[in-house]
Amino acid sequence: MLSFMLNIMLYVIPLKTISARSATEERKMQTMSDEEFIEFIITERIQQYYTSWKTNTENKQIELDKIEKEYEAVISTLSEQDKQAIKTYFDSLLDDSVSKTDFFYRAGVKDGYNLYDRITGNSI
Repeated sequence: MLSFMLNIMLYVIPLKTISARSATEERKMQTMSDEEFIEFIITERIQQYYTSWKTNTENKQIELDKIEKEYEAVISTLSEQDKQAIKTYFDSLLDDSVSKTDFFYRAGVKDGYNLYDRITGNSI
């Protein structure tokens, strides 16, 4: 069952990433233990997500700077009471977003641990 699951996990990584590996890397992958292979897959996925996030962040930074300047221009025209109302509103939106992100992150980690346990039979 474990080897079947690990073969399925190979399809999670795009083919361009797999084809970019050297013959040495391919031989190393073939001699890995199951735990080493799972760690390798996780590391590959984290790197892919980081690269995607970084690219998206860099592309959006100019737009975000423009929005921030416009926001500052509008906020500077408001009374202190209106500024405080907007700050309170934004803080509540941010708190809600952080709470949701935390919940889903923890749920994902829990699912990952459960999947690892089912595949390997070893609890972390």
